[in-house]
Amino acid sequence: MADIKDKEYSALKENLENMGNGIEKHKDDTKKRLPPDMIQKTYQESEAALTKSWNTAKDAQTKANEAFDVYQSDVKKSEGLYNGDVHIIKGLYGIHSETLRDYGVQPEKPHTGRPPKPPTQ
Repeated sequence: MADIKDKEYSALKENLENMGNGIEKHKDDTKKRLPPDMIQKTYQESEAALTKSWNTAKDAQTKANEAFDVYQSDVKKSEGLYNGDVHIIKGLYGIHSETLRDYGVQPEKPHTGRPPKPPTQ
């Protein structure tokens, strides 16, 4: 999941605001003329678009986190249900019973142990 960084957003928003304010403050300088397309309104519009997309992204992230929390809760409930019933089924049929396969449970293999050592002469 994408991580939306508050610090990155805040820094960029402040940079846009400062640049726009600087342009407005020095727009009438006669010695150092700014390019004609460099206007405060452009920075204000960019800042507004950034804020709008930021809010949309944060809302989406919040909803995604809430949905993921619900999913995690359902996973825990489902695992608890399944594991409890597997325990019951194994108790009823035995841990080695082939009937367990009908429930989607793999029967345990019987422990055979090591073969006996041949007699030494």
